Amino acid sequence: MYPGKSRDLFQATLQGGETYFLQVREDGTTLPLAVERDQAEAYLKAAHAQRHVLSRASTVEACRHYGFLETQKVADRDYSFTTERLFVGGKLVMSASGKQALKQFIEDLQKDGVPLREVHIEGHTDPLGDEAENQLLGLRRANAVREALIAQGVPQALISASSSGHRDPVVDVCYGSRAEQRACYAPNNRVVLKVRTQKDSRLP
Repeated sequence: MYPGKSRDLFQATLQGGETYFLQVREDGTTLPLAVERDQAEAYLKAAHAQRHVLSRASTVEACRHYGFLETQKVADRDYSFTTERLFVGGKLVMSASGKQALKQFIEDLQKDGVPLREVHIEGHTDPLGDEAENQLLGLRRANAVREALIAQGVPQALISASSSGHRDPVVDVCYGSRAEQRACYAPNNRVVLKVRTQKDSRLP
């Protein structure tokens, strides 16, 4: 509860392996001032070092090091589900069969016993209709599946979603009436789950 803890907060995105030089502002604000390396090094040579350490940790925990991760590699697997199986009547409401399919998908991942790194969901459509609308429809399908996976316990930080629209078809060319084309293009209406897991490289 020290003064200023909840005021003048700021957020920064820092990249691993990089060195940043920040200077405390003299005007009393908490937002640091970014300076160039040469300027910082020149200032540090003449500066009097002061170090004040205040522990804000309620408990101390040893660093967690998982050695087995060093022997693991990333494994990729794709799972494809038709929208007919996932949704009710072509809408974005998850059907009973869709919920069961995603439940089985999660159980299959858990059976493998390997850490899940990422699930990227791609929504796909057939080529019928407007391209922009198909792009949006693909994204809505992907987001609907993302929300369903989160509801079933998959951490949302591991799941991302995007749309391929009709740019990655399973069936390229269909002829006939509109109804015949729609039936022919049906396999293109799908949602693909691209899974990245950690796999022990010592195993076959």
